[in-house]
Amino acid sequence: MPQSLRLTSLFALVAAALAGGACGATEPKVNLGLVTADTGRLFAMSGTDPIFPTAINIPSRVVVLATVFSDGSVPFDLAFDLTPAGAVRVLPARSVVLGPNVVPPVVGLFVPTGTFDATTEAPVAGFTYDSVQVVSPGQPFVVQVRPVDCSYGVLTTMHAKMVVDSVNLVSRLIHYRIVLNPNCGRRGLVPGGF
Repeated sequence: MPQSLRLTSLFALVAAALAGGACGATEPKVNLGLVTADTGRLFAMSGTDPIFPTAINIPSRVVVLATVFSDGSVPFDLAFDLTPAGAVRVLPARSVVLGPNVVPPVVGLFVPTGTFDATTEAPVAGFTYDSVQVVSPGQPFVVQVRPVDCSYGVLTTMHAKMVVDSVNLVSRLIHYRIVLNPNCGRRGLVPGGF
């Protein structure tokens, strides 16, 4: 078989495999690990010392300050605040920090009708991007982020679900649970799965 025909056949085989693997999918899927559950706490943005962590980086699940680095990057996806009635304001980074040379991540939020445990998969559509959501303790929400780990030349997303378990209006402390699917393009939100 001539070399040009072999290369053409190889290219066609690879293209068919890629097309077949993406059939019905809107994004490529990359496995980085199992879906994990965690708990944490952070402070409300208002009424607390500015050195207290008030935000979270979703892919790492690390709580951080809602700030901007000198290079314009933003180390968090969501910040949190409390209403006087004890509801929680969930603030995507773009609703907190804007300005020249600032590059906050795009964050989508979706509030399902079911419970935290009943939310087993992120939705395909219906996310509200970069808009503040107000949730009550016990009300789950699903987060969609586009981390660098998922870029691979194609925009892909990572999903998590969160729920605020309790708030303390005096200390301004927010206790939460999070389930993160670190696998780019995957939507499952059951710990131990992909």
